[in-house]
Amino acid sequence: MTFHRDDCDHCEIALRGFTDATGSFDYNKNLSENRVLKVLLHLVNAGVDPTLISSTYFGELGDGPDDRRKVAIQVVDKNLSKARKKEIRP
Repeated sequence: MTFHRDDCDHCEIALRGFTDATGSFDYNKNLSENRVLKVLLHLVNAGVDPTLISSTYFGELGDGPDDRRKVAIQVVDKNLSKARKKEIRP
C-alpha cells in the first residue's frame, strides 16, 4: 500500500486492530495493539506522516466474524466525505 501526503491533502488514516476470541481478554487486547503498531511502523517507514494516523485496539470486541484477526485500514478524505478502505490480515 502506498500513500503519501501529496496523494490527499485532507486525508487521515485510521488503524483498527482485532483478534479472535482465543486467549484471554487482556492477551487479545495486547495482540491487537501489537498488530496495529506493526502496521503503523510500516506506514511511517514507508513515508506516511505519523500525524495523519490514528489507532484503536479492540481485541476480540469486533462487530462480527469479519472483524477477527486483522488490522483494518481506512483512509478518509475529509473534503470528499468518502473513505477508501484497505484491510490487512496476518
